[in-house]
Formats: sequence, C-alpha cells, structure tokens
Amino acid sequence: INAEYMGNTKMAASAPTAITTANPGANANPWIDIPKCLREFRDVHAQTQKVRITRLHSNDVVVISHCSDVTFVVQQNQRLAQLIVLDCERVTVHVLDSAVFASRTCRLVNCSNCAFVFEDCDVRKVECIGVVACSIGYYNDPVLTENNMILWRTGCANNRICDVDFSPEHDDVQFVEKVTRDVPSDHASFGLSFFDQIGAFHHVSLTAPEALGRLTRLARSTPPVLPRDPEFNNPNVANVSVNDILEDINTLRQQPPLPPELVQKAMDDERIEYQMPADALAEIVQRVAAAIWAAKHVVVYTGAGISTSANIPDFRGPQGVWTLRDKGVASMGKNFDDAKPTYAHYAVTELVRLHRAHFVISTNMDGLHLRSGLPPHLIAELHGNIYKERCEDCQWEIIRNYDVGEDVRNSREHYTGRYCEFCEGRLQDTIVHFSESYRSDQVELFAAHHARRADLALVLGTSMNVQAAASYPDKCLNNNGQLCIVNLQRTPYDHLATLRVYAYTDVFMRLLMAALGAPEFDQETDTIEGWSDDR
Repeated sequence: INAEYMGNTKMAASAPTAITTANPGANANPWIDIPKCLREFRDVHAQTQKVRITRLHSNDVVVISHCSDVTFVVQQNQRLAQLIVLDCERVTVHVLDSAVFASRTCRLVNCSNCAFVFEDCDVRKVECIGVVACSIGYYNDPVLTENNMILWRTGCANNRICDVDFSPEHDDVQFVEKVTRDVPSDHASFGLSFFDQIGAFHHVSLTAPEALGRLTRLARSTPPVLPRDPEFNNPNVANVSVNDILEDINTLRQQPPLPPELVQKAMDDERIEYQMPADALAEIVQRVAAAIWAAKHVVVYTGAGISTSANIPDFRGPQGVWTLRDKGVASMGKNFDDAKPTYAHYAVTELVRLHRAHFVISTNMDGLHLRSGLPPHLIAELHGNIYKERCEDCQWEIIRNYDVGEDVRNSREHYTGRYCEFCEGRLQDTIVHFSESYRSDQVELFAAHHARRADLALVLGTSMNVQAAASYPDKCLNNNGQLCIVNLQRTPYDHLATLRVYAYTDVFMRLLMAALGAPEFDQETDTIEGWSDDR
C-alpha cells in the first residue's frame, strides 16, 4: 500500500551511507528493513469498552474492517505506516496525541455513520471513498490542520468536518465538537485543506475560537505540496479504487506474522543513536553555514537533545526518560535548578544576536535558552517554562528563579497559589501536559508566524515525534527553503530534510560557529541570577 513511501523502505534508501555505530561498519546501512505488517481489527461489534491500539512500529498497516458500534483508540506516540478503515458502521476512531503515520495517510472506505477524530497528529491526507453520514474532526491547531488535505472520492455524501477540542478526564481523553460544517453532496473528487473546506463550503473564515481566527488571517503559505513526493496533498492524482485497496490488504493477510524478536528490534531501532564520521560532519557543516549565510529568515528549533550535555535526560534516547521507564528503570539526571546552559544554548543565543538566526522555537521546559541570555520575545517555548508563571486573567507573566511547578497541587489546573501583582488574578504555571492545548495564544501565534516565514529551519536535538511542534519546521519548504535536521536518532521527517546531520548538538554547533567565523562568544551569562525570588 503506497510502499514507496511507507515505513522504513524509503528511509533505508535515503539514509546516509557514512554513518557509524557501535556495530555496523562505516559503510553499513544501519536501518533495519522489514516487510509491511498487517494489524487488523475485524468483526468487532457492540463493545462497551474502547479497543486500544498500541505497540505499533513504523511498518504496521492498521486495518479496521467490518466493525460496528465500537470505539478504537490509537494510543499516544504510536508509529504506524497507514490507517485504513473499511466497511464499518457507527464506529469511532480516535487517534491520540503524537501518533506518527509514516505515509501521513488515512483511507476511509465504505463507512457510514462513523466519526474519525485526529488529535495533534500529522495526518496530511484523508482519502474518502464511499463515506456516508460521517464526521471527520481535527484538533483545532492551525499548524497541523492547514496541512490536512481531505480528498472526497466517489460515493461520498452527507458528511461533515468538525473542529474539536479535547479535555482530559482521569486517564482518558474525551472530545467535544466546537465548530461543525456540513460537506456538500456534490463534493466527489474534491480536495482542499481542512481550513479551506471550512471556508469554501460556507464562504466564511473560521473565527472560533478567536485565536484560531487570528492565526488563519496571518499571511499563510501556499497549500503544502511537499518535494520528492508528488502524491502528497495532490487532489489531481489518479483515484485509488476500492479493489486496489482490498487487493493490497489481501496481500498483507497472506504474509506470515513477524517473529516477536524482529518486531522488538524494529521498535528498538527507532531509538538507536548514530554519529557521522568527522570528515563527513565537517563537510556538511560547511553546507549548513552556507545555507545560513544565504537565508533571509532562519528559525532554530530545539528539543531535549540540546540539554543532554547539561545532564538533563532526553525522552527517547538510549538513556531517555521514556526508554528507561519502559524497562522499569528510573531516569537519573540533574535537578533543573542545578543545570547550566550548554555550549549549544549559548551558540544559538549568539546566532540570534548576530542576526544569523531570527527566532527560536523550543519544546524544552528547562528555561536554559532564557538563562543563556536569549531575549524572551525571540523565543516561543511551546511546552512552557518551569520558571514562568502567567496570570489566567490578564496574561501578565513573571519569571522566578525557582521551579514554580513545585507549588502546583493539581497539574491539570496549574494554579501556583500566588496572585498577579497587576490585576490580582490567579497565577498558573505554563507547562503543557499531554492532551492539553498550548497555554498561550501569543506563543502559538508567534511560532506559526515565524515558521511560515522561514526559508531555513535548523532543527537541533529533537526526534520530531511530538505534535504539533514537529509540524512547524517543514513549513519552510513551502517557501522553497531548506530543512536541516541535527539529531542522533532518526526522525519521521528525515526524508524531507535538505541537510541531515547525525551528531551531538554541542559538537555540531562548535563546528558551525567556527565555520561562520564566530567561535568566541559569551558562555558565562546566567540570567537566573536576576529573576524574581519571592520565597
């Protein structure tokens, strides 16, 4: 099923040959190459309990077929090749936060009275054939939904698209429809982005909630047709017939199941770290430096990998928090207050000071970018900052010199017990937990604006799995820009990268700063010394 760009096959073909690991030789291909696998849920009916789909890997084709009156939930952070829902009635399929689809494609075939809900996951093409009286809902994040193409093929009628919101409830996530639009009956073979369909069908712009309206009114890029993949978001490609899909599924059904050890190896392979040889690294650093000099608007994206040299563990590395958790081992690292900004943090600040980079978008909560001297207005901390409080009423912010989360009793309410000095409203921490929206409209607004403006995205130390943050960098491709990814592990966006670097961020940034003629700069500043302390 679209095997040319599903799963590991294409990744193996495009992976650099000059990668060294502890085991493969310098010219060995380190990627494991396994066949596509079928995970089928067939003839499930009238289940009161949700069917949770988990332990997937990037080559799993998930097929839900001939089911009725049941809810399927694709769990958080799962990796799969593609999702196909076939011949179902009154079925709800809920794809949770940060599920990664290798093909970015979901196919809905001969379904009626069903609901398909995508929560913060990068599904860029939903292809509908014979879909009747169904709802397709997306979480209201414009950075993701402006990428989502819905293709209405033959036999579709009386459907609707929904803007949905999610509210955490104990260990589960419930969704509610916020903005709903009916899809006209003559929409066969009609393909537009989710936002464009919301507007085209009713000649209105989406203005609820207000922040979404502001974001959609920003200067937006052209609809994202990504390079090297002519089928991505292209409504003019030849229609795929139901028979073609059934034939492909039957082919997968005839394959013997993979041995458990091979499945485990495929899942482990996604966490293995690689490093480039010194000569290959030096050569590609020169190319990155040239790209920075030529670019007009450079945005730097950072993740947990930029802070590992400060002894703050990442999440998916060999010693990452989640990796060790899966093995029943507690992660050991420094307290955030004891950590110091790394060379890479100071280097990013220097790039911004020299106007070689123009904005920073980070998923880190450790505050080390601000501590390295980066001005607060030049960074969007998408997942919050452990040192920052915000008033729930007037949005006034204050930065403390201690972790404000230590005073939060209910993590989902976020209240710290302190009050705003301006309006006396209650102060909250700024941390974003799974299934929560961004805590500040302004952060989302600035990040989206700079992501859409960028002609060079420099990604440092992130596996690019968590959405919607992972969907910002490749927006530079809509401006004929370049995407540079620096990370020790593979990412779901490697095949889109113009420049792909396997190196520690500190090592890479030392070489890059030398190549840019700026090897010496301040590495002593720690602004935490001047932050508020009311304890």
